[in-house]
Formats: sequence, C-alpha cells, structure tokens
Amino acid sequence: MNQTGIHAPVSHCAFISSSTLSKLSFGALFLFALLLRIFNLFVIEVPIEHAFIEDSIIYWNGAESWLNTGFFSRPTNLGPYVETERMPGYFLFLMAFRYVFADAFWLILIAQALFDAGTCIMIAHLGATFDRNVGIIAGLLAAAWPNFIVHSTLILTDSLFVFILCLSFVWLFRHFRTGQLYAAVLVGLFAGLACLVRAVGLPVLFLLGATIFVFWVWNQKNLGKGVIAGLIVVVMGVAPLLPISIRNLVQFDTLQLTSQSGTHMLSWVVAYSKALDTNQSFAEVSEEFNGRLEQTIRDRNIEFVALNAFEWSDLKLERARIEIASLPSFTLVRGWLRGAALNIGVPAIISDPRIRSMNTASFLEAKGSGLFQKARTFLENNDRTFVTLLVIGIVFSGLSSLLQLAGWIVLVRRDIGLAVFMALIVAYFLLINGPVGGAKYRLPLEPFLIILQAVVLSYTIRLIVGLKQRLGRNTDDSHSRQSG
Repeated sequence: MNQTGIHAPVSHCAFISSSTLSKLSFGALFLFALLLRIFNLFVIEVPIEHAFIEDSIIYWNGAESWLNTGFFSRPTNLGPYVETERMPGYFLFLMAFRYVFADAFWLILIAQALFDAGTCIMIAHLGATFDRNVGIIAGLLAAAWPNFIVHSTLILTDSLFVFILCLSFVWLFRHFRTGQLYAAVLVGLFAGLACLVRAVGLPVLFLLGATIFVFWVWNQKNLGKGVIAGLIVVVMGVAPLLPISIRNLVQFDTLQLTSQSGTHMLSWVVAYSKALDTNQSFAEVSEEFNGRLEQTIRDRNIEFVALNAFEWSDLKLERARIEIASLPSFTLVRGWLRGAALNIGVPAIISDPRIRSMNTASFLEAKGSGLFQKARTFLENNDRTFVTLLVIGIVFSGLSSLLQLAGWIVLVRRDIGLAVFMALIVAYFLLINGPVGGAKYRLPLEPFLIILQAVVLSYTIRLIVGLKQRLGRNTDDSHSRQSG
C-alpha cells in the first residue's frame, strides 16, 4: 500500500509499464533539443520582427497594460479596458519577465526554448512507458520536430500551453502505473493551468477526469476509487480558473471563461465553411454576415456602446445559428472535414515567418468553387519558391500522417483503451478548430502523434532486426549441414 492508502494497481494497459530512460539519456535529449532551438534563434536575422506575428501584440501590450493598470486589461485609444477574449496565463508569463527585466524579449524566447525542450523530454518519457526504444525515437523526433521549433520562437501561447498540457499527460500515465492520488492531483492541476493559458483546454480537463474514472472502474473494478480520483482531477483543474470565473460572474454576469465563442462560431466556423463552398472569399462572407448582425442590432434598438464583450459574443452566436439554418446541411460537415485535413496535413515550415514572407497570396481570400479550386487559385498566384517548399512539406506531412495512422493501428492491437484515449484527444482538437486549418492548431496533438510515429518506427526496426537474425540463423544452419 502506498502513502495515499491506495493499493498501486497492476495496470491492465498493455503498453503502460514502469520502464523509462536513464537520466543521462534524458539529459542528452534535452541538450540536443535546446541546442537546435537556440541555433534556430540565432540564425534569425531580425528576431523581434520574426517573433511578433498575428496576435503577438495582443499578449505583449496586454502584459504591459496589466503591469501599468494593475488589472487584466488591453490598451486602446480610449484607455485600457478589461481583457475578456483571452485567458490570463500567457500574459502572466510575459509579465514575470517584463516586471524584472527592462529588455525581456530575448529572455522570453530563451525561456520558451527551455520549455519546448522540456516538452521533448516529456514526450520521450511518455514514449518510454510504452517501450524504451519508443521513448528514444519519440524524444529524437520531438527534438527535431519543425512545428515545435518554429512556434517556440514566436510570442504566442502555443509553446507554454503544450508544455503544461504534456505535464498533465505525464502524471496521467504515472497514475495509471501507480494509482497514487497525488498523481491525480497533479493531473488536474496541470490541466487547469493549461486552461489558464488557453480556454480550449477545458474539455480536456474533464476528459482526463473521465479517463481516470473509467480506468479505475473498467480496469481495476473499483467504483469508489474511480469517483474519488476523477473528482480530484476536476476539482484541482477548476481551482486555477476560479479567479477569472469569479471576475466574469461579478462584472459580466456570466460563467463563460472568454468572449471568443461568438466570433469563433460566426466568423471562423460558419463564414469560413460558406466561403469554402462558394465562389466568395472569406472577407466577403464575413462582411455579409456582420452586416446582417448589425442590422439585427439596429432593428432591436440596441445601443452598440451598451453591449459588453460577452453580450456581443452571445449575439454573434445567435446570428451564427440563423446562418447555419440557411446553409446546405452538409456544408458544415465538409468544412470540418476540410479543416481536419488541413490541420493534419499543413506543413509546419510554412508557419515560420521566414517562409511566410515568401507567400504572396492568401488562401482565405482565394476564390473558387470548393476547396480544390481555391487551393489551385492560391498556388497559381503564389511565389514559386514558396509553392515548392509547401509541396515538399506536404509530402513529408503526408508520410508522417501515414506512419502515425500505422502506429495507431499497432496500438489498437496492443491496447484498445489507450488507442481510444489518444483518438479522443486528437478528435477533440480537430473538431474544436472547425474548418480553420494550420500547423499551429496541430500543436496540442503533436505529443501523441509523435509517439504513434515512434511506435510504428520501433515496431518496424524490431521486425527488420528479427528478420536479419532469422536469416543469419538459417545461413548458419545451412553452413552446418554442408559441413556435416
């Protein structure tokens, strides 16, 4: 019996074992991953221009505004206002450096490189619970994985989010092996901290709690321990979210964590799905939808300035439901399937600002009837070098996807429970992004995709080695018979 009073279960998961890599192996992998990331940082010509893309300025200026005002805010021309679209975790991370150091930019990027190298170690650790060789291969793959390297150089939430999420997975596997309650505590805590960086992690928190419950009930035949461990995960995960939840309840009368739901559904799900199915660009469809939304507000005599961010979000959700009803029934399904294909297949190298600078066209604004026509327009009107790199990247992404699928099939044959768990994680992140596709949206999936690829590579290596050994024995037997 362990310190928690729970007998450590003998896991019925075929792949979960207590094997791991040596500290020397972990150290070498960490150093290898870190050196690759530091080298990449120092070959970037203008790092500050490279690191600030898309939403980066929101986090950078938001951290400064929080330091100056004392509350979670975003600066505007009319003064700071309460930040409701984002979670506070990454802002706090930036603030810690900007409060202590005047020029924190380089230190933040180095810290992200350290976090990312730590993610590689955790992937190796997770892989090693399957098999030692899987751990080594997974660690090496993660260290050189372009998607991790590229996003560790950007002022965005991705590296920190994946790092913390991986911590929750590591402690989940630890709980599977030992049944210790403190491992369940840490599963929930790290899952909650991941949600504090990105609200998209909230359903994963409940999935982890449900997974632990099923593990105890299905594998260990112990309903009581399943209820206790599952509740611990959920309670510990919700705890870090209480301050932002209480703020939103008091100031905005809502339990929603962020006010992004309406924008995501109306613009990035419904509008983008319609744009993919018509000859319109994304901007044209978005303008059309927003015009109808504004007309609805005028018809109801609602004052724009009287609406807070969450009320705006609710109105957008209402408009999205109306627009969905007017679309062909299969439009959203096609949009989600296309988004999933893009999230899996888009090569990470085109997320690198150095490669993106070569991109002279916009896939979102490309016109054409359907995905393939839009893709053709996008490629025909683009820079040749960029298109060449894109095609090469797609080929390698396709090969990786095939290996990952093969690894999942191997896992299904060995442990259906773990295969289902991984499939649910992958399916959730693909579904939540809707039709929107890109390598950055694949990042939360990468730890398990890398492990699946390592599983099939390790399996293939063992088959080759076994085949060589059998051929060698047959050759020796043949020589012996001839000598006799």
